[in-house]
Amino acid sequence: MNEIDKATLEKIETPPMEGWCTVQKACDLFEIVEKHKPKTCLEIGTFGGRSMVAIGLALKKLGRGIVFGIDPWKVEACLEGNNPDANNQWWASVPWNKIIASYFDKLQEFDVLGYVSHFRKHDTECLGYFTKSSIDLIHFDSNHSQEVACRTVKDWWPKLKQGAVVIMDDIDWSGQNKALELMKELGIETVKEEKTYGIYLKK
Repeated sequence: MNEIDKATLEKIETPPMEGWCTVQKACDLFEIVEKHKPKTCLEIGTFGGRSMVAIGLALKKLGRGIVFGIDPWKVEACLEGNNPDANNQWWASVPWNKIIASYFDKLQEFDVLGYVSHFRKHDTECLGYFTKSSIDLIHFDSNHSQEVACRTVKDWWPKLKQGAVVIMDDIDWSGQNKALELMKELGIETVKEEKTYGIYLKK
């Protein structure tokens, strides 16, 4: 990643895109893609698209690959499992039409439409679109309840190639922490861990 790449990634915050992916995490995503050169990437839980843009920009630089985003953008999906009341109240108030419009505007603004696609569906509805050992990189960033986070890992793990890049967001959350423990049982090698996210390789 050069200085031009970094300056481009900094634009996810100035002016701000919707979401919580920091510039640091965006740079880490860009660099891991640049290093491992994945062809088929998947993000479960897209929201405003910050991390999708980071991955898409790296694929664009490589001149190959695609990242599929999965997010139904529906409050029902956000409320699955056991979540704190404050969490449920926040998600129930999200202006989804604004989030969706901003997402597609930003894909155009960053000129990554040739490397990004989206399924506006629940991730369980998309499992059949991917064959066993077909995914080179996955980003787990959907509903953080323990039930959903662990179910998502179990469902999608067989779809990952050996050596696939695995990113888990919010590893400091209890639900995600349990999902991370499950990934460790299944077999991962740690590439990098920050307070709020980790990057791993599937063994």
